Order: sequence, then structure tokens, then C-alpha cells
Amino acid sequence: MDVYETLNNVPTQLIAWGDPFANNSDSDVIVIIPGCPGIPEFYREFGAELYENTKLSVCIVGHAGHGLPSKQLMYMENKKHLFNVRGQLCHKLDLLTNFISHRRKLHLIGHSSGSWLLVELLDRNKQLTKRTVSVNLLFPTLQKIAETLKKIIGLQPVTLKI
Repeated sequence: MDVYETLNNVPTQLIAWGDPFANNSDSDVIVIIPGCPGIPEFYREFGAELYENTKLSVCIVGHAGHGLPSKQLMYMENKKHLFNVRGQLCHKLDLLTNFISHRRKLHLIGHSSGSWLLVELLDRNKQLTKRTVSVNLLFPTLQKIAETLKKIIGLQPVTLKI
């Protein structure tokens, strides 16, 4: 089912199977954070297979601002801070801490840049780490990120405080 929630002040499409947002459940939840372009639709078949094979609730969350209609993006023009790296981290943290019950254990899957976001979130939030049962990082973004930043855009990796 497609659900629309406001995460960190950004309207966001979520794709869900089961009920990852149920407050009265103790069952585990699988959360998928995509790579760029950060549109959950690309992961719909993957999420459906995970749900079918595990019977756990599944939630796919895209990146803040990705997949928004241009009218909504124009409205958010003066809120660019919601879409930078820190904004993306806060966006995912809002989902994991305010929309999925703290009683539920998490199985986190990150693809490409979504892998980096997961590592950063877990490094900065010990409560989230305690709730996490498994972390699955797909593709080599983490392995090559320092090299990529330096070669392609001339930047050194930075540590963010959220």
C-alpha cells in the first residue's frame, strides 16, 4: 500500500506491506532506504518479495524531495536545508523514531547512498542501534565513498552531527 506521511516537514511517499506503523505490535519491521534517485517505486518488487518470503512488515522510504511533484518542490524552495545530507538523515530518523513503534525491532536495508545514511544514523543514535536486529548494506558506496568524493567532486568526507 502507498502511504503519504510528512517526515521532517517533507511530504513523503512510503510503500508498505503488512502494517509497519502499528503501535500495538511487537513484530519486526524491515525498512528499506534506497540509493539515488531515492524514489521508493524502484524497490516495489523487492519489498513485495521480502514481505512474501518473511511475512514481516516492510516499509520503503524515499529521499526527502525525490519524487515530489514540481508544485510541492516550488513550495519548499525556501526550505533547502530539509533536502541536504543532514536533512536526509533527519528525514529517515523521523520515520524510524516517530512512525515505527519503539517496541518493534528493525531490519534495515540500505542501497548505495542509503547504505551510507544507515551507517551514519546508527553511529549517531544509540537507541536506534539497540532496536536494530540486522543491517544489510547493498552495493559498494561505503567501500568507495572517500575515493569518490575526492576524485569526482574534490571534497573530503565530513562527519555530520545530527
